This record gives sequence, structure tokens and C-alpha cells, in this order.
Amino acid sequence: MNLMKRILIFGLGERGKKLIAHCLKYKCRDIIVAIIDNNIIQEFYCGIPVIYPENIINYVYDEIWVCTIYYPEIKKQLIEEYEISEQKIVYVEPVMPILEERLHKHYEKALNKKVEVSDELKEVLNYISSHHAQMYCYPFYDEYLNKTDVPIFFDEFCQLFYVYYDLKKMYFSKKIDSERKVRHYFNLIRMEQDSRSPHCYWNEKKMEDVTGVGIDVGTSEGIFALKIIEQIEHIYLIEVDEDWIEALQYTFEPFKEKVTIIQGFASDKDDEQCIKLDSLIGERKIDFIKMDIEGEEKNALKGCSKILKNNNVELAICVYHNSEDNDQIGNFLIKQGYNIKNSKGYIVCQGEWELENNITDFRKGILFANK
Repeated sequence: MNLMKRILIFGLGERGKKLIAHCLKYKCRDIIVAIIDNNIIQEFYCGIPVIYPENIINYVYDEIWVCTIYYPEIKKQLIEEYEISEQKIVYVEPVMPILEERLHKHYEKALNKKVEVSDELKEVLNYISSHHAQMYCYPFYDEYLNKTDVPIFFDEFCQLFYVYYDLKKMYFSKKIDSERKVRHYFNLIRMEQDSRSPHCYWNEKKMEDVTGVGIDVGTSEGIFALKIIEQIEHIYLIEVDEDWIEALQYTFEPFKEKVTIIQGFASDKDDEQCIKLDSLIGERKIDFIKMDIEGEEKNALKGCSKILKNNNVELAICVYHNSEDNDQIGNFLIKQGYNIKNSKGYIVCQGEWELENNITDFRKGILFANK
């Protein structure tokens, strides 16, 4: 996996262009020899020839990187129409080739068995020694790429797509405006909540044990709250994206008596956009909190110090967005009297910050805490 390859990239949409830009900017080890697209509007892009699939035969290459949510259809097309070996077709996220190179360099001695590492780290290193790196470097990642097992519906009244999740309707943001986008997004959130995933909110505590009143900070589509909505007393859903707020209102309409939906940022201050959880909740007893807010978890926790002090809160906090989050958030919670434990496994964070600052490593995904 650490030798230079000749690459064909399939897809010149937004994601494909982003992948090409990253490969050129950060001087990817692998060489892009051509770009494949079913609808060509230009002969060259960034000096790289753009070709129709039937012209693949004219090129010498090692792999075809498919960088589009239409990966299942394109993979089928390449295999059936052009007899491309399945082993040469790879789904690639825009930033991952650069991060993969850095991981191989960082763990070169461990990959070559020259130093010992923990069994947990060995598992992800074994994966990247024979696969391309992904956000989740585990075999379960590959299982979700081609899933088409869930029917997708469109609600004519609200003009939103939805699926049934645990026999309950889950609506999607209006930005997710096609069946293919819905399927791709739904597969991703199911993947991250797979019991084998380091991003799973239920790794430490069984879902059926979650009861009482809780807060879901960074709700997005609401998969966490929807999973437990029938067994809890009440939940506060905090989400900043207006489009997700609309979708959440339809998703939780059948449970509106036990749901409070709030648009805003959870933080350590109160203003027009930010919300301190202490101010929002007041003296009400809180039993559990889940946080997934793109690296703002530390500030949100500072804004709920009274809640943490006065309650025995079960916490599931994302700690992979910033390299120092796991240690800093862990220390903060220990000082509040909490016991902490991480989810099993590692995540590769795919942010622009990691690319620009060359901060690439395997990180812990969720920090669980209780008293």
C-alpha cells in the first residue's frame, strides 16, 4: 500500500474536483494519469486529460478511484460494461489519500513490525496495510458502501425525503434532495452507529438502559434521540442548522410532547446564537447528554458545569474533532467527579485543519462518563 500507483479518478463533480485539488496541493505520492467522466464538458482539468469510460483501455493504471456518492452504480458500470477488475475499483473520500500517506509514514516502523503497538492500534494498522485508509479503518466500513436495503420515500406535503428507522419516520434536510443522497447519508450514519464503530454512542451503555430526561447536542438527523424516544421522559434537541430543524420537527411530530427542539450553538455563553445549557435547563434534573458538535464540545461542557455538578449525568461526548480533545475533555470531567472511558477503536479525522497543519493520527471517537 505504500508504493506509488498510477491512478484514474472517476468523477469530475464537486467531490472529484476536491480530491484532485488535494492531491495536487499536497503532492500526493500517487500519479493521476486521467480523469474519467460519463459527461465530458472539457478535455483537460488541471492539465490532466478527461476521458470517457470506453477510453480506459488506452491507459496503464493500477487503480480507479471513485469519488462520488454514485459509487455503487459506477462500480457496476465499470465491471459489467468495461470488464474492469473489481479489485482495481476503490471508493475514495476527497482527503483520504493524503492522510493515508501520512499515516503510513508516521507508523512506518509499526507497519514493518519493527516496534510493538497495542492490540487496538494493531487492528487499524493491519487494515491500512492491505486497504486504503478511511475514517473508520475496519472491515465494517466496506459493508456499507453498497447497501440498498432500506426503501426511501418522499413526503409531498413537506417536500422532504424520509426513511423508516426502527419503524419510525426519519426525515432529511432539504439539502439532501435525491434518493441517492439520502441513501448515501443514511448508510454513513448507520455505519457510524454500528456496534463495531468507534463512533457508536452505545458502545459503553446499552441503549435500553437510557431513561429519564436528556439533551442531544448536535442532533442533525436525530438518530440518537429517535433510537430512545419511546423509553425516555423528555429530550432537548439542540441543532444549529435551520434545515435540520425543519426535518426534526417532522421526525418527532409523533413524540412532540416529550421533545423540545432548539436552534442554536451550545456554548459557554448566552447570546443571540449561543446557548449555555445551564441557562436553558435551570434546575431540571438531567440524566444523560450526548454531544457531537464539530469540536465545540469543550465550550459546551463548560456551559453546563452546574448540570454536571448537580446531577449524575451519563455522558457520550465526541472527542475526535481536535487532537487534544480527548485528554482535555477527560481531565475536565474527572475534575467534575466523573469516571471516564473511551469507546473501542480509532477514528481518522478528515478535516481541512488536519490537511493544512499536517496533524494526522488515529483518534479516540467517543468519551463516556458517569459518576
